[in-house]
Amino acid sequence: MALFPSDFYHLRYYTYLPNFVLMGFYAYLVLKNKPLTNRELRIKTGVIIAITLTFVIYNLLLLPQQTTHQIFQIRNLVMHEIIPLMVIFDWLIFDDKTYYRQRDPLIWAIFPMVYCILSVFAELSQWLFLTKKRHHFLISS
Repeated sequence: MALFPSDFYHLRYYTYLPNFVLMGFYAYLVLKNKPLTNRELRIKTGVIIAITLTFVIYNLLLLPQQTTHQIFQIRNLVMHEIIPLMVIFDWLIFDDKTYYRQRDPLIWAIFPMVYCILSVFAELSQWLFLTKKRHHFLISS
């Protein structure tokens, strides 16, 4: 339940997107109940990189600005700390890392880069028109 936001406005945050994709991918793996193919291993790594960005950005940019109460809310802990660390350790311990192609890192970077570009444009437009900002750490007033 910690993954579901209190309102749909929050679904625009990056944090929710990789968490939902990760949840869907792991549900697929559980239902499949077979070893991962090379393609699935590469997709899984891309999803793990997206959720790792959630962990890194949260801990570097957002955590220092939060109160103790905000930090220890179950939603914050699950989405920004527990899930990313669990999948990182899963990848480090269990996944075979010999099936990657040279172009895979470029493919894995597409989703975060597109989100970043769209967020910067959205923040600029909101800054110009003085509307509610989504990411206060992207553009300072």
